[in-house]
Amino acid sequence: MASAATVIEKRPISNVRAGVAYGALIVFSFLYYARPEDVIPGLNLVPWGKISGGVALLALISRLASGKLKMKYPLELKLLLLLYAHLVLTIPFAVWRCGAFAQVFEKFS
Repeated sequence: MASAATVIEKRPISNVRAGVAYGALIVFSFLYYARPEDVIPGLNLVPWGKISGGVALLALISRLASGKLKMKYPLELKLLLLLYAHLVLTIPFAVWRCGAFAQVFEKFS
């Protein structure tokens, strides 16, 4: 009889990539909404939001390129599209719509 300490289960690579992509998306969302560069001096010298967004995009691309994707659309892509829809929906309700439009598409891209 094998004890719990001797049984080690390895996670498949696709699940690890999904976890990295999801974690990167969470970090991007936190940095985008919390804006720590406004509170901590010196953080505004590095574009943390764009860097974390690029990492999240690369993680998502590697997840999609793994070839073992059984879902039509992964959870990460749905969350990214939901974030994009949220950003676009804020434009009509802004006081200055042109400025909101410029900010959404400058920050998101």
